[in-house]
Amino acid sequence: MFSKKIVYTAGTWDLLHIGHIRLLNRCKTFGDTLIVGVSTDEVVKSHKYKNPFNSYDVRFEMVSSLRAVDLTVKQSLLLDIKFMLTLNIDTLVLGDDWSSSTLIGIEWARREKHLIFLPRTEGISTSLIKQRLKDSQ
Repeated sequence: MFSKKIVYTAGTWDLLHIGHIRLLNRCKTFGDTLIVGVSTDEVVKSHKYKNPFNSYDVRFEMVSSLRAVDLTVKQSLLLDIKFMLTLNIDTLVLGDDWSSSTLIGIEWARREKHLIFLPRTEGISTSLIKQRLKDSQ
């Protein structure tokens, strides 16, 4: 697909905020092409045990519109190795909240690819935004 160094990251990207933007901008610095996976509603429900606020289509459109993102793809399985192989990624970048995960896709990236964990932006998260909205009512 691409002949340059390919970086992949994935997430829910539900209530897009400055932490997401900073993460994606940093991801872009690790390669030539940034591919971003947007988890389907089903993946979000199975992993986070709750529904995303925005639909998959809205989240996909938001991420696709960002300057740092070269290609947006549907993530139908959580960090699926076969899927990442089809994308021919060189580097997997995730938030550091995934650093202790034993998810098979992360273990594969540890062994076979370059794996980078980035710190979360302090003071902001989708959960925090939802809580603040709830508290303000």
